[in-house]
Amino acid sequence: MIPNPSMVPAFVVHVCLGLIVALGLVTKWGAPVSWKRAFALLVLSTGTSMAIGVLTAPNPGGFSLLLVWSWSLAVVFPATAIALAIRSTPHRAVQVVFASLGLASIVLSVYAFVWEPQNLEVTHHRVSSDRVQAPLRIAVIADLQTDAPGDHERAALQAVVDAEPDLILFVGDVIQHRDEDDYAKAWAALRGVMAPLELDAPLGVYLVEGDSEYPHGDAWIHEAEASGLQVWPRETTSRAIRGDVTLTGFGLRPSAYPDLEVERPGEGLHVVFGHRPAFAMGQVDADLLLAGHTHGGQVQLPGWGPLLTLSKVPRSWAWGRTELPSGATLLVSRGVGMERAGAPRIRFWCRPEVMLVDVVPEGS
Repeated sequence: MIPNPSMVPAFVVHVCLGLIVALGLVTKWGAPVSWKRAFALLVLSTGTSMAIGVLTAPNPGGFSLLLVWSWSLAVVFPATAIALAIRSTPHRAVQVVFASLGLASIVLSVYAFVWEPQNLEVTHHRVSSDRVQAPLRIAVIADLQTDAPGDHERAALQAVVDAEPDLILFVGDVIQHRDEDDYAKAWAALRGVMAPLELDAPLGVYLVEGDSEYPHGDAWIHEAEASGLQVWPRETTSRAIRGDVTLTGFGLRPSAYPDLEVERPGEGLHVVFGHRPAFAMGQVDADLLLAGHTHGGQVQLPGWGPLLTLSKVPRSWAWGRTELPSGATLLVSRGVGMERAGAPRIRFWCRPEVMLVDVVPEGS
């Protein structure tokens, strides 16, 4: 729940505030309060906590503000709700409502902070095309985005190995660290995870530049190549990887350009991959477009979808499968990891995923 030591003071403030409010409601405020006053107190305490978050967040203009606000909902809200269940109107139904609100908040917090981020899903997509002569299986690993590679990353890579793909594509954001020494150590740890798995594919294992790679100049290229990954050039480049399949990729900047133009290099299947999905809004003459970056929003609401995508594409394009007006198929992965640094390490209704794409001949 606490992403790094610099956030400990802010977390302590929120925990203390929640406990103080709860203790005050239970022991000091005399006779039971009415249900209307109880709801007002619940809103007031949570709102006060979120306001304090603006002052305690190390970077109020960034993800850390969302983090301390998530603590308000995970700590202060349930503590206050349960206290009010004890001190509110003696009507049992109202007490049950407040107790239920508090317990539900605790359960959802455990689910979102602990369970779902580790609950990896392998998703399958089938694409029919008259441009391929034989089936093609592609494994897409988006946003591994870890600062301490371990069991979760091992499970994701093992799922790829078990699928026996013809082609493995890492669409950026492998390691997230600003400090160069920490960055190198995390890559070394990832190599330790990868080594026993023998991650390989007949048509290649490729990595394109993402946001997490960009600040590290060429250092990430050396780390990736030492890990057995083939780094795709930053400029838009096409390469025939099979007689009937051409692969086009590019670095971070072209992937973020919504007016990008990519011509079809041949008559066979044309697969284009990049980190950010904004390139899909351009003039891209391809059959299959693959991207990551959005994490599917990390937090989704049922029936609504992601609350935040940090992408130029329409919200409905920001995760999963979209059939584009051009006839191409866009697939945007929810990713394996999460935003690090001072961001909330949370997923809700948006499980991490490894994406498998089976391209099969039309009619098969």
